[in-house]
Amino acid sequence: VLASAKSAQALSMLMGIVKNSPSPRARRDAIFWLGQSRSDNDSIVDTLVGLLPGLTDDDSDALTFALSRVPSEKALNALMSIARDRNKSERARTNAINWIGQSGTGNRIGSLEDIYKNSMDNVKVREQVMFALSQTREPGAATVIGNAASSDPDIEVRKKAVFWLGQSKSPEASQQLEKLLQKK
Repeated sequence: VLASAKSAQALSMLMGIVKNSPSPRARRDAIFWLGQSRSDNDSIVDTLVGLLPGLTDDDSDALTFALSRVPSEKALNALMSIARDRNKSERARTNAINWIGQSGTGNRIGSLEDIYKNSMDNVKVREQVMFALSQTREPGAATVIGNAASSDPDIEVRKKAVFWLGQSKSPEASQQLEKLLQKK
């Protein structure tokens, strides 16, 4: 009910639940409904991002999902910031990557490639980027995955990249696999 009310008072009440409720479920539900709210999208994103520093991993899962539901460039940029932030938990970073991959935004391949390149500190983050790219089914994704398969410093990331190329039925993925075979 609060989320459907487009008022500052309703938003304030949801915020109060997120910040003060002793119930983890109530906090996660309030975060979810903030993401569903159709108030001013930019203020919703600002509110959600402002919550992140004090959240548990479970709450940050709800927060990244809520951000993914806000239809704005600012929400996508917030997810990108979370994914790139080495001070955030691995779980928050990989969840943000998942939702970037699921988004319908035009430049998600470039965004995911940028996160990959800036995540040499974390194997799990790079593996999540490979998975997210594989799920986009966009031609440019195979090239990024192929580059990782041939040059990532970690063998496990390279293996997963090859696996995701092999799962794809796209001609681009087949070309990337052929390039890998020709290198050996």
